[in-house]
This record gives sequence, structure tokens and C-alpha cells, in this order.
Amino acid sequence: MNLLCQLTLMLPVVAMSAACDASPQHTAPQHQAKAPVAAVRPGAPVAESAPPSPQEVLRNIYMGQGPMPWRYETKSGTYHDDEFESEMGFWKAVEFTQDGHRYFTGFTYKTPDGPFNDPNEAPGPISIDQATFLHDNERWRIVDTGFVGELEVNRSSRWPRADSHKAIADHALADGRRLIAIPTREFQNGVDLSAYLIFRFQPQGMAPSTRRKQGYPNGGWSLIGTIPVGEDNGATCDGGAVVPCIANGGALQFRPNDAELPDIHVARTGTEIAAPGKARRVVPTDHLLYRFDVTRDAYVRHGQSGA
Repeated sequence: MNLLCQLTLMLPVVAMSAACDASPQHTAPQHQAKAPVAAVRPGAPVAESAPPSPQEVLRNIYMGQGPMPWRYETKSGTYHDDEFESEMGFWKAVEFTQDGHRYFTGFTYKTPDGPFNDPNEAPGPISIDQATFLHDNERWRIVDTGFVGELEVNRSSRWPRADSHKAIADHALADGRRLIAIPTREFQNGVDLSAYLIFRFQPQGMAPSTRRKQGYPNGGWSLIGTIPVGEDNGATCDGGAVVPCIANGGALQFRPNDAELPDIHVARTGTEIAAPGKARRVVPTDHLLYRFDVTRDAYVRHGQSGA
């Protein structure tokens, strides 16, 4: 037997070449069982990955290039920075199609440093951040992260929660940008308040936060307005014994104009306080109009729309 065959025989092999047989013999052929191959129907849809989870959104925004230094609470789904006593949590996700591309954006909040529930300290602003993913080759790929804006909050309400009972309103612009209005609710001083937060999406501004493009300090997203639309004091009016019980709301609509961004019209319904001790029904002249102020880079109230 030659040296190559000797070395080969020392190795765990399944089959040997006939050239290595010291004395050729006729042996029965060895048959190996093959795993069954699942039949794939032509044209069958390919299973795509699930949208990014809240934890994946939080990791992409806050962990940077190193391990996340915060404590995660499974019950609340939030991260806590024990050193600065701040909290980071998932707030709301939106999924939409823009110029033929599917996007998924997860918005998060970060409380100010310090004990947020300390009644002796004035609350700081809540930071809104985001992570945006592009659906590419049946997978969600991260394309943008960064700061979006700040919300001043009342300590009794902490911050506005996204209202899952109302639909998100959106408006696509001809230049590729998009406006998205997310409904919110918060309980403040015994009154249930409803509003919309207005976000502007600018795909041309998307980039990792370390390479932010000039002219787009917030990357692909900016918070450009809070639009109050309703209030309900039913929890504290005591059936009208304390103050008149009122409840009102509003439907938000984008109305294109000749300006950079469309007007926002709020059609109000319900009742409101008319004077001390008196309530009245809302009428069409109480509808509200908000207009984009280029100088402030925000929507501001422009009076009643009356229609």
C-alpha cells in the first residue's frame, strides 16, 4: 500500500477510492439516505422578516458603537440609566411607502436626567428620537437614527401617549417629503387632553448621526408642531356640580396651499366652557386653522377657519 493510502486509512472517512485498496474486492454499493427536499411551488411568496422590535429600535438609537450601559426592565419594556436617573422607552411606530420604498420608523422617548417623579423639581423636556429602517431584499435595514424634537411636559401627566384608538394622518408632498400626524392623549390636572404631534419626514436628510448632512440637523425626521384637538373633564366635573362637564374633539385634515407646507384644519365637535359655570356646543366657526411658520420651523395657530 502506498504512503497516500496509508495516511488516508488513518483518517475517519466514509468511502475510500478503489485506487487505495490493497487487494481489490467486489463490495456492495453503499447507499446514503438523503433528507427529503420540500417542494417549493413556483411563484410562492417568500416569507419576509418581521418589523423591527421595540428593543431593536432602542438599541439602534442609544447603544452607539458599544454595549448598552443601561438596565432593561422587562415588565415595562424600558431602559434605565441609573447614573443619571433617566428612562428610555419605545413610543410609537409608523410604516409607510415613499417613492416606491417601504419604511419603518420607531419613535422613542428619553426623560430628562434626574428623578422625574420628584415634585420639588420642575420637569425638563422629553426628548423624542427615532430609528428608521428600509425594507430591502426581504429584510429591514437601518438607514437613519437621531434626535427628532423635544416636548415640554407637565409632571402630573409625564408625557403624551400615542392614542391607538385614532388613525394616523399623513400627507405626501411633491418634493418627496412627507407629513405624519400621530394622535396623542394625556391626563393633566384632571382633564383628558387629545392632540396630534406633527412629524416631517425628509428622506434626503437620512444618514447615520455621525455623518449628519448639512441642512438636516435632525436627519430624516423633525417634530414641527403640536396641534391640540380636544379635552374632556368628565373625571373631575362631578356631574356638573364642580364645573360644567364638557367633552370635545377634532378631526385633523391637511389642506394644500401655495406655501411650503399645507395648512392643517381641525374640525371641532362637542361642548366647551363658554363662561364661568356655563357650557356651549361647538359650532363650525370654532374650527381651527394652523399654518406652517418657516421662521419657527413649526406649525402655529392661525385663528378659526370657519369652514
